[in-house]
Amino acid sequence: MKRFEVSTEIGSLSVAYQKQKKVLVCLNGAGLLPSYENFSLILEKPPPTIGYLTIDFPNTGRSPIHDQAGKKLDNLADVVYEVLEELGISEYILCAHSWSGILACKLLEKPIKCQTLVAIEPTTKKVMFADFSENPYLEMEEQMRLIDECGPELYFKNLTQATFSPETNKKI
Repeated sequence: MKRFEVSTEIGSLSVAYQKQKKVLVCLNGAGLLPSYENFSLILEKPPPTIGYLTIDFPNTGRSPIHDQAGKKLDNLADVVYEVLEELGISEYILCAHSWSGILACKLLEKPIKCQTLVAIEPTTKKVMFADFSENPYLEMEEQMRLIDECGPELYFKNLTQATFSPETNKKI
């Protein structure tokens, strides 16, 4: 595996790449966890004939902080596509997490065709375009109240115990 930085119009991208004819391209959502580490369990599974490419966008993972004012989703799709072109990737499987699911839809319109799209917890339009001055997920208010009331550890412990049978809870 090679790790390197790619300079683009939107800032520097941190990339992990294992070359093969067919490549699994993994795009992360927002957050500090690098894409390679986030997808590591998935990257271990394909046969050695399938390579991989992980990209950390500016301000995520291992990529440095870079001002994104005025940048759009199209800019991100363009730089991902440029990386695919520069690396000579012509066959790829796209695995997108969170808001990269929306970015994946933009990549599907590009000339290098994605053979398969796997979207893991893709962000919805409701999240991308929500007016967060109001709660866009009213159905979650009761859950949030319980988390605040009990604390996250106790809430998730109780949720887990309520999900499984008493026998399974003993094993856990």
